[in-house]
Amino acid sequence: MKIKISTLVIATIIMMHHQNTNAQSACDNANGNVTVVEGNRAFTSLKNVRKQLDLAEKASANGEALKMANNLKNAEKYIGYVLKKEPNANLSAECSRLKALSGASNSLAKNKADFAKANYNFTFFIDNYYNFAGGMFENERFSEQNQVFDEVVNFDRKAMLSQMRDAESAGKLDSQGKQLKNKLENLDQTLTTNQIPATLYKMLDEVNNMDGVRKSKMSKRVLKVVRGFAAIGGDNATLNEIKNSAERQLADAEEALADVYTGEFHKNHVNEIVFTKKPYKPGNEASVEINPVFESGDAIYATMYLSAPIIDAIGDPNALSSSGKPMGAGAALRVTDASGLTLDRFFTVDDGSYKNTMFLVYPNWNTQETVYQFVLLPNLETNLSQDIKNENITPVQMARGMGKETPRKKKWNVSTMVNSLKTGVVTYKGSFEMDLSKGKDPKYYVQVENKQFEAFIESNELPKAKYSNPSLEATLLKVMNSSGFKEQFTKTLLQSQWRVFSPPYKQKYREISASFPYKTADGKCGFNTHTFRAYPTGSGWGTPQKYGGALGRERVSCKKVK
Repeated sequence: MKIKISTLVIATIIMMHHQNTNAQSACDNANGNVTVVEGNRAFTSLKNVRKQLDLAEKASANGEALKMANNLKNAEKYIGYVLKKEPNANLSAECSRLKALSGASNSLAKNKADFAKANYNFTFFIDNYYNFAGGMFENERFSEQNQVFDEVVNFDRKAMLSQMRDAESAGKLDSQGKQLKNKLENLDQTLTTNQIPATLYKMLDEVNNMDGVRKSKMSKRVLKVVRGFAAIGGDNATLNEIKNSAERQLADAEEALADVYTGEFHKNHVNEIVFTKKPYKPGNEASVEINPVFESGDAIYATMYLSAPIIDAIGDPNALSSSGKPMGAGAALRVTDASGLTLDRFFTVDDGSYKNTMFLVYPNWNTQETVYQFVLLPNLETNLSQDIKNENITPVQMARGMGKETPRKKKWNVSTMVNSLKTGVVTYKGSFEMDLSKGKDPKYYVQVENKQFEAFIESNELPKAKYSNPSLEATLLKVMNSSGFKEQFTKTLLQSQWRVFSPPYKQKYREISASFPYKTADGKCGFNTHTFRAYPTGSGWGTPQKYGGALGRERVSCKKVK
């Protein structure tokens, strides 16, 4: 609220200043030969002119710019009344006073506006230097705050001190001017009281061992903050030491990034994602069209420009899971339109095809690369062998989503947030436009989904039965087919033997798991894996019943389900 009030006051003063600057027209015709004296019908208006001029002089002596401006405005109004009643009135003396006082009013208003604005800017700068140095104001919505910072950095301290000295010698240094003078002359006290040097050094230290981009950005922001404080307080030994530290760190950061960048394009697009119709070698961006408007029938390749090698920026794709299998390195991928709808929203667990949307760096990838490229949206010709091998179904999800979109031009925002010890939390962002009203029909991507998904499920295998018990298999199959599933299960593949659980559990029971291949009426095939429990009866064990949700669901080719 304080910000709005301060801004309003400054704007009002400046407006009054401009009004008074142009308030000379009434005197242009006030040089007649008639001296207005008592008894003249214009004499009362003349007395009002002189009263307002006297009040303006008093307001000027007290430094009351708004009162003075109003008094001069009223004086001009009454001059008009005089001339209306006595067109040949001689008001040269009064107009000379008005002109002189108007100049003083303009000077007073300007000082008040300049002092108030500078004082507000410096207060905001001192209160928010930490947020700026920390990168909070990099968001576009903080454009006004960034403008204040720019005004502080470019502040002319010498000119302002001269303006303040003139106002002070005339006895016209108001409260805003006095506060401003204190900031200009006591920077050391401000730095010490607010522990600003220690804070800036800490911010530099926090990123010293991180990737070059974070070091570079922090160093540049700290340097700008230092320039702002120097603009306020002049040359300062403490600020110079911080400046030297930040410049050394910036040099180290740029040296580290020299090994990361694959070219000038990489340097200009670090931590961004760009999109092309075909893959390309980083450093050779001129050979492809970057971020074209895609049309139905196009494939889309996403290229991430990292700020460190893959091993440091994303992770180790050769890390093993608890089962000993390669986990892959990557992160969740969001592809959304302006309304927030996701492109993969049509994949659900019901059809057995649900997967988290990810981008994956596959095992045995060169983890020293600093650019990563992957298929975001395939077409019928796209080779997804790597994705199939590593069960990355994201491209198929993207094809399904695009196949259900309306045939029009639409912008899609793509982002993924990656956290590593080296780079910290980085959100890689980019956007592309797809015009489904051009090229092939949007249903083209339905064909893409069907073909590419068939390739995925063709690679899936039914689990093998680990045990055989025909009677139990028949019982479990009957339970599954009477449980309300839309799938028709064809056989039972036992995955474990009975295990008995006794107290301290509330009730003794035994448990077993099994997988069940299925077919659906619309031609889909796959398998579900479930757990079953049975409880003791007087003569043994009761009929096993399905317990809990599915342990696993997977689609497979119908050629493998008999």
